[in-house]
Amino acid sequence: MRVSVVLATYNEAENIRRIIPKIAENLDGYDREIVIVDDDSPDGTAEVARRVSIPRRDRVKIVIRKGKRGLTSAQLEGIRESSGDVIVIMDADGQHDPEFVPILLDKISEGYDVVIASRYVPRGSPGGLSGIYRYFYSVGACLIPRVLFYPIVGNIRDLMSGFFAVRRDVICDKIEPWVPKLLLEILVMCRPKRVIEVPYKFKKRRYGESKLTSALIVAYIKQILSLVKRTFFL
Repeated sequence: MRVSVVLATYNEAENIRRIIPKIAENLDGYDREIVIVDDDSPDGTAEVARRVSIPRRDRVKIVIRKGKRGLTSAQLEGIRESSGDVIVIMDADGQHDPEFVPILLDKISEGYDVVIASRYVPRGSPGGLSGIYRYFYSVGACLIPRVLFYPIVGNIRDLMSGFFAVRRDVICDKIEPWVPKLLLEILVMCRPKRVIEVPYKFKKRRYGESKLTSALIVAYIKQILSLVKRTFFL
């Protein structure tokens, strides 16, 4: 099993210098690579990543996108640039702990197609969410697709998770690159057969600011409407 860890970054210079060594340390012994897709961060994220990666040059790939923005489109580009048969999607801001990645991979080895680090199953926690507003957004954003797409997603609770492992052959060509939530697209449009959630305690961001904005909320609403159209009317 070759593992590709995909990190989409924008202004994460302080965080990226810490997370690359941690990923490498926790995946020691795995056939792995780290693919960083940076949207030309003005804080020099890509250069910091390059300096940190020098000792691991053969296992870290840095892609710089100029004139482009968007989390899911960056993640999809990272997947295209990767070579692993298992993809781990995680954030670079420290809220997704690299120590948890082997737990996701163990479940993939058991035969699951998608393994989700879930904040909303027993023993999981969304404690790292910054403020009550973001907490209620996260809970509400999970509830809406659970109701609308219940026949497809079943009892999956954390449909907004940005931390998961997925087999490459599960990822289909029906994913829209403009949407904010890649996992939701994979679950609804690609319909993997074996999906499991494992409890995860969401950590607090150490540096930088949350990317949650009103524009992102609008994009999420558009994603839900688009999924309804593509699922039930096309």
